[in-house]
Amino acid sequence: MSTKERKPHHIEILEDGNHRHLIEPEKPAGLFEKLCNTFTHHTPRQTPSDPVIQRSETSEGNDNPEPFSHRYGKCIKILHYGSSTFVGLYAKKASKHSGKEQLYAVKVRHRSPGRLLDEYRRAAMGISSSVVHPNIVRTLEHCQNDKGDLHSVMEYCGGGSLQTLLLRAGKLSAVEADCFFKQLLRAVFFLHDEGIVHRRLRAENVLLTVNGAVKVAHFDSAEWLPKDSRPLQKAQPPLEQIPYTAPEVLRGREHDPRATDVWAVGLIYAFMRLGMLLWKAASEEDRNYQWYVRTREDVEGFTTIEEFGSERCCNVIYAMLDPKPDRRITAYEALHSEWIHEVVVCAAGEAGE
Repeated sequence: MSTKERKPHHIEILEDGNHRHLIEPEKPAGLFEKLCNTFTHHTPRQTPSDPVIQRSETSEGNDNPEPFSHRYGKCIKILHYGSSTFVGLYAKKASKHSGKEQLYAVKVRHRSPGRLLDEYRRAAMGISSSVVHPNIVRTLEHCQNDKGDLHSVMEYCGGGSLQTLLLRAGKLSAVEADCFFKQLLRAVFFLHDEGIVHRRLRAENVLLTVNGAVKVAHFDSAEWLPKDSRPLQKAQPPLEQIPYTAPEVLRGREHDPRATDVWAVGLIYAFMRLGMLLWKAASEEDRNYQWYVRTREDVEGFTTIEEFGSERCCNVIYAMLDPKPDRRITAYEALHSEWIHEVVVCAAGEAGE
């Protein structure tokens, strides 16, 4: 991965000391645009890529199913394609007399054979519909076609994912990374305060608007925390997301999932500042991680993190990446640290636009 600094024109420092981001809109998916045609094979009747809404969270009991295109237009581009899901970009004219289009991201989940419909609907729709925050992707509606496939309609983030930005442009300046980081911390603190853990925080699941607002997305693995007891979970070592996974999870130990969210957020910040991940896995087999464990409390510290410059910044990241989860700081503590208190968030990030 390239570690070059981004070109200056991607962020503009204003006369009053504030800043604004100038993020290039997400580029077409090229060959993957052709996958729009596969929508024909997964959705019933009407026109290709025009499913009929048989059941909707906003129109339960509707005796006259409405064509999806009447609300959200047509699929014009594939944003992501997986084995059982894909995300399409939908465009609808703002009005009959306007050339402007309203854009929506629609995630389609294909129901696995034999899985109970109500169970599937609850798993796919529960948490994402209940969270409203400027730095969390807003879900507008969940609806279902006559095959049982679910369509989750969300606001579209034209800047793409943070992962894509970093792969394309390399490491970010401190001003830009700090702005994104504070927005991300606000979202994670909000979730934890509401009794929700995300469990899959990583750069791919952090989306951006073209103006620089951060939007946490992809809540398929999120969970509600128990209210009457300490939220400890016993985890089997995960099969994916290893670079962002906390050491206690890799070891299959009982853990607080909020602490694992904090660990992932700390790694995302390092990714933004360095243009690469700190290690492949937080395990004894990874030399970079073991060097971090040995040197993090030395006078000189862990060289890679010390490159961030600010002592206050380094201290917060060390505390978020504490290998001992019972000592790891919370999202609230990180958000209210002296360092983050002084971080300026852009106007778009404040408004979620």
